[in-house]
Amino acid sequence: MQQQQQQFDPSKFVFGAAIVLILFLISLWFNSRRKQWNLRVIIFLLKCEGRERLSKIDSFATAFEWNYYRQELATNLESQLNQTK
Repeated sequence: MQQQQQQFDPSKFVFGAAIVLILFLISLWFNSRRKQWNLRVIIFLLKCEGRERLSKIDSFATAFEWNYYRQELATNLESQLNQTK
């Protein structure tokens, strides 16, 4: 019985690493736009279901976005104040 040894193929490793890197970069991009992206997808899906629910969801999304940006603004201002001290 002969056993075949598999040799390490660097081209497959580089190809796999490139795919993982590309997926990681795409996930970072989506993460930075996650709040807007998720809300837009949810609103679109609910538009497909019916107009009745949309007004409730739209007002919720607006309040959610405002809360998110308000928190982000407060964090940015706080970090700027800490840098100037």
